[in-house]
Amino acid sequence: MYEATVNSAALGAVSIASWVQANSKQVHPIATEAYANFQALRERNPSHRQRDLGERAALEAIRYGVVLTSSERAILITEDDRVVRGSFLILAEDRERVIPITTMDFLVGLETAGRINSAEEIYRLAEDAGRTASRSTALEAQHEEARKIVELLLQAARSAG
Repeated sequence: MYEATVNSAALGAVSIASWVQANSKQVHPIATEAYANFQALRERNPSHRQRDLGERAALEAIRYGVVLTSSERAILITEDDRVVRGSFLILAEDRERVIPITTMDFLVGLETAGRINSAEEIYRLAEDAGRTASRSTALEAQHEEARKIVELLLQAARSAG
């Protein structure tokens, strides 16, 4: 939540904050130790920046704040290629619970499921607004079971919506 809304002038920040507030019965931001540590460092040095904060907080939230059955997996959508390439530290216990995918994987999945018209159009609009995003993908390299889970999730979201 912090990463998406810290700069209210950034593209989409106000929309995201408004959407979270309007959907507060379904969306529950989770306080994490990663974020608390970041805030403590920012108090000492207001210009402090921290790489991987969002990914580390998301993994912590999945590890301690999300209850999954033994057959369920969480999907971590990341723009950081290091996460999906495996050079970002994901504990062994998390690897069994988390499927890391990229933003491009997610958008292509939404397009395939008929939830959006074009992943490319989303990227073009973001670039026109001055945002650059990685176009790398990770889902194709995932195990077949992981691909099916993501596809089922996107299909289920469509039928529920």
